[in-house]
Amino acid sequence: MVNSRTIMIQVQEFQLTLHDIHGEGMVLNESFLVAIIIDKLPPFWKNFKNYLKLKQNKIGIEDLILGLRLEDDNKLFKMRV
Repeated sequence: MVNSRTIMIQVQEFQLTLHDIHGEGMVLNESFLVAIIIDKLPPFWKNFKNYLKLKQNKIGIEDLILGLRLEDDNKLFKMRV
């Protein structure tokens, strides 16, 4: 993931890739996918990334995406204020 594009656009692209992978009949462990997304968050997300690392074994991919969406909205709001 890169800072020059929004996190949610990148997450949506990741979801499309996952859909293609599942369409080919391959299955990936959900915990593995959560760990990948967390690990690939850009440096700007360092604090939230550390928070997620503590919870990564307890959350699924949908919960992670929801959390990223909320955090992204919060970061955008703070930039406007």
